[in-house]
Amino acid sequence: MMDFIANVLDMVAHYFNPAITIGAMALLLTFFTIRSTQRHNRLSVRPAICSWIHTEDDSFTLEIINKGFGLAEIDSYQFFIGSKAVSDDDLRADLTNFVGEPSVKILIGGFKKGSFFAKDEKFYALKFESLSVKEDSFYQSLYERYSLVIEYRSLYNDSYKYDSNDYEN
Repeated sequence: MMDFIANVLDMVAHYFNPAITIGAMALLLTFFTIRSTQRHNRLSVRPAICSWIHTEDDSFTLEIINKGFGLAEIDSYQFFIGSKAVSDDDLRADLTNFVGEPSVKILIGGFKKGSFFAKDEKFYALKFESLSVKEDSFYQSLYERYSLVIEYRSLYNDSYKYDSNDYEN
C-alpha cells in the first residue's frame, strides 16, 4: 500500500507544477476582477430618467428626474400625440383644446439635443396651472393621448430611453 501511495505522489510531483497552477489561477482571478470592475464602473455612472406626477389643488405637473448615478446626455426629447411627434406649439394648441379651459396656463419644458441632465436634477416637462378639472377620467385620458419620449446616453455612450407610456421599464 505504501508503494502505491509513493507512486501516486511521484506521478503528481512529475505532472503537477504548483507554480504553473497558481499562476493560471491568479491570471483567471485578474480577468474576473477586471470584468467586475468594468461592470461596476458602467453602473456607477448610469443615468435613470423617471417621471413624477403631481396633481394638487388646481395644478397638474409632470416632473422628470434623473434618479440614476450619472449624467445623462440627451439625444432627443419629443412629445407625441398618439404616435405622431409634435412641436411645442402644436402640443400647446392641442392641450388647450383638450383641457377646454382658456384660463389654464400651460407650461412646457424641454431639453435640446446635446444637453446634459445631472444626477438628482429635476424639471417640469408639462405643467397646468389654474386647472379646475380634477376627475380621474380626465387624467387617464391625458395619459392615453399624450406621451413623452427621451433618448439619452451615459458617459460610456450606453443608450437608454424613457417613454412615459412604457410602464414596465
